[in-house]
Amino acid sequence: MKYKTLLISLLGVFLLSAFYFIIIRKDTSAYSLNGNKDSKAIIKILGEETSTILALQSIETEYEKLNPKVDLQFFPNTYDEAFNKGINDMKHKTGIYDIILQYNFSLAPFVENDYVYLLEDLKNEVPNLDYSFENDILPNFWYELGHYKLNKAASSNYLKVGYPSAALTMLLMYNKPMFEDPDNKKDYKLKFNKELNPPKTWQEFLDIAGFFSKNDTKGVCLEGSSDFLYFEIMNILGDYGGKILATNNGWESNKSTKVVFNSQENKAAFEFFQKLKGFNQGGFSNVEQVEQMKIMKEGKTAMAMVWSDMLYPALMDTISKTWDDRFGFTSLPGNSSLLGGGAYFVSKQTKNKAEVTKFINYVMQSETQIKLSLAGLCSPLKSVYSDERLKVLPYSQALNESLNRAKITLLAGRDATKLKEILVTKVQEYYKGEISLDELLSKTELEIKESRSEYLK
Repeated sequence: MKYKTLLISLLGVFLLSAFYFIIIRKDTSAYSLNGNKDSKAIIKILGEETSTILALQSIETEYEKLNPKVDLQFFPNTYDEAFNKGINDMKHKTGIYDIILQYNFSLAPFVENDYVYLLEDLKNEVPNLDYSFENDILPNFWYELGHYKLNKAASSNYLKVGYPSAALTMLLMYNKPMFEDPDNKKDYKLKFNKELNPPKTWQEFLDIAGFFSKNDTKGVCLEGSSDFLYFEIMNILGDYGGKILATNNGWESNKSTKVVFNSQENKAAFEFFQKLKGFNQGGFSNVEQVEQMKIMKEGKTAMAMVWSDMLYPALMDTISKTWDDRFGFTSLPGNSSLLGGGAYFVSKQTKNKAEVTKFINYVMQSETQIKLSLAGLCSPLKSVYSDERLKVLPYSQALNESLNRAKITLLAGRDATKLKEILVTKVQEYYKGEISLDELLSKTELEIKESRSEYLK
């Protein structure tokens, strides 16, 4: 009886082992990273769920057919989740993700802590690829989004960290039926002695916002929530010549960097911003980009400042492949635009350095960038915007113009998050009338100085 029981037990172990080998091992062998001839290189890509990563997903099948030993895996997350997962993966060297799509405020922690490969490292890994696209990258965007100078480095040379994954800016989105209405055109001409067109100056923006604010319509929908308020403020400050820190690049920040917030330029910009209050649609402090787009689609608001990567997913019906054609797009008023976006950061924990390099190189080729742009990407390549195929995108011309004049940088140093929190809190208080303009300028500058002194000591 004992022998019979033992034989049954051994048979059970054998069958379980066979099951594991046939089913489990068969499943995982294709994704093994041990170099077997049948293995696949997994490339895991983490990023915020915007048109950038969604566009990359559109070429997944195509790329895997061309490269059958590669398995692309995308991980779209919310803004906060993408940031936290990315920084934790780098910090703890867990190597969960091979490529992290992040914005330029990640340059400082990623490079200073030696978390990511430099472009030189990647190019040396696969030197025979076509890198001619580098001459086609918008230089101001590549410099801001993919370069970095180590604080401890005595050399004046800037490190090339990554290629831009997207060149983002903010555009003016306007309600075409409201602007094209004959009665509105007639009334505006009588009042201002000029034609009703999308504004070219901030004064025209203010005039048009006031003009449309009557009955149940409003002239503008401002984003007053968190980072989104910060972005709108930086647009206006930058075009008025104002700054927060005396830097040329957003990621430049050290102990000696001068705070220049309390200035006449910033004062003029905030005076203008406060005048928009009576013409605003929505709850302001709870309005971010998704809520703003919802308000615009209701059709009772004339204008909004919107991020370029919001347009495709918000206005394209992916099933019918048709646009919500009620809206037009142009550059924001003034002479300069916001310079935003991110880069392909390659983790030093990747087990597939060569395949990751090949994939990024493929993505950066002009023809691929055109395909990605038609799926919602805001391409960092200059030549893409002259391609006839992009004319189907109603915002492509406005995007091209804005990218070419973009020079307003965002805070991206080690203390950027804290400084943005201070700025947003104070501006919200000013907007609500809780503090005066002079208090906004003086108190914000003081808090920024104190915060930097503590943070950077």
